[in-house]
Amino acid sequence: MHLFLVKGFLLGLITGSFLNVVINRLYAKEDIVKKRSYCPHCKKVLKWYELIPIVSFIVQKRRCRGCGDKISWQYPIVEIVTALLFLQASNNVGYQFIWETLFLWSILSGLIVIFVYDLKHFIIPDLVLVPIVVLVLIFRFLDFWSLGSSNLFKNWFAGWGIGIGNPQTVLASIAVALLVALPFAALHFLSRGTWMGFGDVKLAFFMGLLLGLHNALVALFVAFVAGGIMGVILILTKGKKLKSQIPFGPFLVLGTYVALFWGQGIIDWYFSLLL
Repeated sequence: MHLFLVKGFLLGLITGSFLNVVINRLYAKEDIVKKRSYCPHCKKVLKWYELIPIVSFIVQKRRCRGCGDKISWQYPIVEIVTALLFLQASNNVGYQFIWETLFLWSILSGLIVIFVYDLKHFIIPDLVLVPIVVLVLIFRFLDFWSLGSSNLFKNWFAGWGIGIGNPQTVLASIAVALLVALPFAALHFLSRGTWMGFGDVKLAFFMGLLLGLHNALVALFVAFVAGGIMGVILILTKGKKLKSQIPFGPFLVLGTYVALFWGQGIIDWYFSLLL
C-alpha cells in the first residue's frame, strides 16, 4: 500500500507538469502533445533536465537557464497540488480498486486545469470539461465498479439513491445534473451572462452528474461561502467593486473537491446537529 501511495504521488508530480502544458497551450491554441516544451519568454526549447517537476524549479532558482527570466509559481504549485490530490485519491480508494483510482485521477486532473485556467483567463474550457462529463457518463453506464466497492464512491448514491449501470439510473443522474445546473442557467440568462458565465452552468451540470444531489448541495454551499469570503477580502484589500469580475469556476472546483472527499461526512454531521 505504501509503495502504491508513493507511485501515486510521483505520478501526480509528472501529471501536474503535463497539466501546466495543457493550461498554457490551450489558451495559446498550440499543439499539446507534439510541440516540445519551451521558455515562454525567450522561446528556448527546454532540455529534459529542465523539466523535472519541482527539482528543476529549485535547482534553476526559479529562472530560465537561457534568458534568466523568472519562472511562474504556477508550475511548482500545480505540480505539488496534483501530487497531493493523487496521493489523497490513492489513499481513499486503495490499490485494490485501480479503475476507480484511475477514474478519480482523471477527474481531479480536469478540475485542476479548470481551476487554474478560469482563474487566469475567466473561461472554463470545453476541451477539458466535456471529456470529464463524458467520462462520468461512461463509468455510470458501464457500472465499472459494484455498489459499495469503495468508501469514496458510496457517497455518490446518498442523494436520490442513484445507482450505476442501466439507462434508468443514467437518466436519473442526468436529471440531477440538470436540476443542479438550472439555477445557474437562470442567473446566466436573466443577467445576460454578467452574473454567471455559461461555463459555470456547464460546470454545475458536471457537479450534479458526479456528486449526486446531496453532495452537490454541499459543494455549492462551500463554493458560495468561499466565493463570498474572497469577494469581501478583494473589496477590502484590492479595491474591487461589487461589479468587478471574479471567476466563480475555481470556487465551484473547490466545492466539488470538498464534497467529493468529505461530502457525506459533512451531511451526517449536519443532520446530527438537528437530532
